[in-house]
Amino acid sequence: MRDSWTPEANYLLFDCGPHGSLACGHAHADALAIDVAANGRTVLVDPGTCTYTGSKDLRDWFRGSDAHNTVTVDDESSSSPNGAFSWKTIARCSLEQWIAKGRFDFVSGQHDGFTRLADPVTVKREILFLKGDYWIIRDTVAAIREHRVDISFHFDSEPGVEQTLEVLCFGNGRKVEEEAFVSHCYGQKEPAKVLRFSATLNGGGEIVTFLLPQKSGAQWDVKELETNEGRAFEVHGGNSRDTVMIPASGAWCWTRIIAGEVSESLCAALTE
Repeated sequence: MRDSWTPEANYLLFDCGPHGSLACGHAHADALAIDVAANGRTVLVDPGTCTYTGSKDLRDWFRGSDAHNTVTVDDESSSSPNGAFSWKTIARCSLEQWIAKGRFDFVSGQHDGFTRLADPVTVKREILFLKGDYWIIRDTVAAIREHRVDISFHFDSEPGVEQTLEVLCFGNGRKVEEEAFVSHCYGQKEPAKVLRFSATLNGGGEIVTFLLPQKSGAQWDVKELETNEGRAFEVHGGNSRDTVMIPASGAWCWTRIIAGEVSESLCAALTE
């Protein structure tokens, strides 16, 4: 997902492909993970590899789901490692929808990596990218019993990079800041910040996240609205007011209002 090729572009990579090839020796448990650049600056990253055989703990952490910008369930990875270059279980991703337009991109996909749990869990991720503006992510967890769900956002190790992108999560949980690592080259690691949103979901549920690139002279403000079905949000940014409707099932609806008049609406386009 990219809104331009200029030095100030916003960009997101969504991993919804195969776990790897052959024995998947170099794969990571990064099903449905994202990497993000905001205003031309690398912000949310895959922390890298660091080591293969120097430390089992570091090897497993750097390739685990907890080290990627994705969802973990009950502190488990979507794919579970075995040896340094092998896996006990492998998550299978499936792409459900991909719409690419001039004004927006929309993608949805899911994986079966947590169906191995005693109470099988399915994770689905949907992303709407409003080009030149922001991303909206809905993570949906389907289960019968209670599970702890964590969503991680790993920032690059460059000082102050977290000021480039505001991360707002909406759900019955809490957001915590932690210290982690980024490995820019083999054998080395640097301290870096990670933001996690943790929630306990009983019988499944969903978490909606806004990724808001910061703009000079404009401050984003997001609030959730009451609705009879699904989720609804209002986003203020400078002189605009956006309304986002996310039904429990079916197509999303996004509308922008400027000076009391509807200037844009993507409701019909999102039904493809």
